Amino acid sequence: MAKKTKTWAEKLADAKAKMPKPKKFYCDKTKQQFVIAPVEEIEALIRTVRKGRLLAMNQITGLFRMKYRVDVCCPITAGIFSWIVAHAAHEQEEAGRKRVVPWWRVLKTGGVINPKYPGQGAVQRARLEAEGHKVVQKGRKLVVADYEKALANLKPAAASKKPANKGTQRKVLKRGGFGLCVLLPKTDWTKLPGDGAARVLVDGKKRRVTVQVERCNCQGTGWHEHRFLSLPKSAGVKEGDRVTIAFGVLA
Repeated sequence: MAKKTKTWAEKLADAKAKMPKPKKFYCDKTKQQFVIAPVEEIEALIRTVRKGRLLAMNQITGLFRMKYRVDVCCPITAGIFSWIVAHAAHEQEEAGRKRVVPWWRVLKTGGVINPKYPGQGAVQRARLEAEGHKVVQKGRKLVVADYEKALANLKPAAASKKPANKGTQRKVLKRGGFGLCVLLPKTDWTKLPGDGAARVLVDGKKRRVTVQVERCNCQGTGWHEHRFLSLPKSAGVKEGDRVTIAFGVLA
């Protein structure tokens, strides 16, 4: 028996169930912290775009990058999730629902009509022209003329209700090979890469540090590792000082 094809509404529900919360991860290759924004939050954002306004994909990723205080919001998953939202909303409308998520107001970066949306771009173009936008041909792409003037005014700073990370105090040590550094407690290991460059806040200022790993048997109970953050000279600290270390990248 052939497997039943899922509706777009079912695909949307599955995506929400699989990732109800944002997922953060550190990329060792690019040395950047990423976030995958949940489809439910992307859908909620698209829902706020009123008639006459537009939303570009780089705005979506930019807002969630700021909200979750990371270097990059994954553009691939954001694009996939907006695609699912678009088809689910179009499916609902075809089934008779009057008010749906205004997916047609979401453009690719650069104001480009998305050919992967319902109707391969034709439906989106018709809906936008009906709302007063002018769509022009640029090579093989359809672009909304002067789309920048119609972009929704997003406020990333207001998107996050979480208090700022005040950090914790650490004593500055001096260790051979590491230079001036602070001990990184094991509870904080997941917040940074296992070794290599990272960015943290040192006394409220963004600094590039290096995660250093030291293996030892200091307690005589077996080999284990310690991790330290080597501080740059620009931090202006000396051995014995106490500094406040906070994680995450502030805008």
